[in-house]
Amino acid sequence: MISSEAYAQARLEFEALIRKHAPERFHSQLIDSLLPTIGLSTAPCDDTQIPIGASKFGGGADVPIGFEWPVWKEKSLGFVGQINLEEIAPFDIEQTLPQSGILAFFVLFDEWNRIVGIPEQREGWRVFFYENHPLQRVEPPADSHWIVPLYTQRIKSCASWTIEDLDLDWSEEEWFNFEWEVLSQIKHQMGGHPLAPQLSPFIIAENGSRGVNDFDLYQENKEDIESSEWKLLLQVDTDAEGFFEDIYGMGWFYFMIKGQDLKNLDFSKVWFNEQGT
Repeated sequence: MISSEAYAQARLEFEALIRKHAPERFHSQLIDSLLPTIGLSTAPCDDTQIPIGASKFGGGADVPIGFEWPVWKEKSLGFVGQINLEEIAPFDIEQTLPQSGILAFFVLFDEWNRIVGIPEQREGWRVFFYENHPLQRVEPPADSHWIVPLYTQRIKSCASWTIEDLDLDWSEEEWFNFEWEVLSQIKHQMGGHPLAPQLSPFIIAENGSRGVNDFDLYQENKEDIESSEWKLLLQVDTDAEGFFEDIYGMGWFYFMIKGQDLKNLDFSKVWFNEQGT
């Protein structure tokens, strides 16, 4: 386990950003809402330079021999990336993730059927967990490409913190400054609060798991939804480093899982949401 000093130092730095760029009347609420997260920093890298089984976005998928590439509506899903859990384990201070194995993330990249996380798209994303299996690198099928990673990115873990999306009385100028100077620091992550420009991805996940679209449950059952057990498994900033060739502009992918499913290593119930600005 990584020294708690790394997270303590990261928190001090984040608190300093809050005090510098948020109105003083919000400081205590924002600081009290902080949750630790596993930050994922990235750097472009040739796929051949990344060892099989290492954490990365894009490129070929490292999968067990005999792996069947996921398909939905006769289209191959796109490979988003993979996380080597042993590599990030030292930063998992809440010890919620498996300490070894690989998580692989797939989403359908289809211009005519954009996957946003509504119930009828349930087979449009998959998350696989591999452990103790020989792996081979497999290039994504040609029909999986529409929104594609422009290049492979090597992933390095770090200690980080996230802020809850609180209902605060910001002025337009105050919010713009805070968003630009503080929230823009948050990129890819595992755990913590999701950074979402629209509705909470957890609410969308709870809605979807009940077979209800997006906002339909929000107003009527807000408390019930907000008390759900969803956790952020992975957040991907699709605009970071110009990572994705995406005609919709910058946005985020969210993969979410309920706490009990995570304990049971049941990744078949992961919910996905995509949001853009």
